[in-house]
Amino acid sequence: MKKWYFGLVILCMVSLWGCTPAQEVWETVADDEALCASVHTPTFDIRASIPQEAALVEAFSSQYTKVYAQEESGYELTTEIRQARSLDALLLEMTGFSRENLEVIPTSEYHMPRYDLTWTSADEDGFRTCRAAIIDDGIYYYIATSSVPLEQVGETRGLVSGFFDSFGLYNSEGV
Repeated sequence: MKKWYFGLVILCMVSLWGCTPAQEVWETVADDEALCASVHTPTFDIRASIPQEAALVEAFSSQYTKVYAQEESGYELTTEIRQARSLDALLLEMTGFSRENLEVIPTSEYHMPRYDLTWTSADEDGFRTCRAAIIDDGIYYYIATSSVPLEQVGETRGLVSGFFDSFGLYNSEGV
């Protein structure tokens, strides 16, 4: 009898528990790709020496992204200012590889972190060797990238090196 009585008490508690008044439940939904909106424009602009034969590809360029291409050699040079959740997220989006699978060389420039890296990618025309330099000001990433067909690496080595050697930031105060 005691077992039956105890079971009845449990059943009543469970049924009463389900009869509590409805509470308003709020759920926070976040888009993983959402970034903090910055109230100001980037502090710096990118400077880099672009070879004269590399034309600006206006279809892929915008206020903060400039794409230059040279059809004969097939290389592309890009400068870009953008935000990302983290350096790891930026590297994954840029290269398709996680940071653990890349050889990232950290240095500093203008008292800010700079990261240099290379990787190989494939497209419909074959393999491409890619290189990037990234300067992080804490809000924006300032990025220079090159993409060269594997067969043209030797031919374009000097101009790609010149592009990265000249990569830097400037603002109205002359930094």
